[in-house]
Amino acid sequence: MITDRVAYSPSPPAGPSWYQSARVWAIAAVLALLAVVGAAAAVLSFSAIRDLAVLCGFDLNLAWLLPITIDAGAAAATVVWLARTLAPDDARRFACGLALTLLLLSVAANSVGHYLVAEHESPNIVIVVAVSAIAPATLGAVVHLAVLARRAPDQLVRTDVDAPVRTGTRTPPPAPTRVDEEDGDGYTAAARTEAELLGVALEKAPPGEGRKARRQRLARVRAKLARARARADRPVDNPGESAPVRALVSRH
Repeated sequence: MITDRVAYSPSPPAGPSWYQSARVWAIAAVLALLAVVGAAAAVLSFSAIRDLAVLCGFDLNLAWLLPITIDAGAAAATVVWLARTLAPDDARRFACGLALTLLLLSVAANSVGHYLVAEHESPNIVIVVAVSAIAPATLGAVVHLAVLARRAPDQLVRTDVDAPVRTGTRTPPPAPTRVDEEDGDGYTAAARTEAELLGVALEKAPPGEGRKARRQRLARVRAKLARARARADRPVDNPGESAPVRALVSRH
């Protein structure tokens, strides 16, 4: 039987679809428009706040620093606020409040500056005092935010002295009955039940017990439970042993 062989040539990879191309162009257009809007808004806000600073008595050569102070402080606070891994929660909450406050302050300064220029009026004492307090207040808030954000690396390190230290050696398997998994005296519910059925008295933890003394006490209790289980395994030595004790011992 003759079999026809057909040679298949690999098809060329498909190029990007028109939808993907349109999406890329749309995103690029949106980013370009955002850049234009952001630049225009920044220039207008800068001009209005600078004019307000001049009307409030700032030197003409230094008046441009007031809008820089407000906008730079708002930008720094926004970065700390939105970056989840940059700062702890208290710093992010403070940054949120600072960013919103500076943004509202920028809106208010723009409004007041345009009003005074449009009406050809001079600012009163309240406006002058408020505008003069913007720079030092913003400086103090940004320094406080920097101190709060600086504590982030320290909070990522565990300082629990009771945390186990990982070493290269393997730990031995746990005993059949764990007695060191609960707070307080360190006895689990299973250990308390077994001790009650076997008639073993559990030692109480003395006040101010250290870690070494705690380990020694728990080791003594483990040894007592082991000896009690060994005695329970010999029916001759325990003729009156109850069924619950035998059932519990058989599980271990």
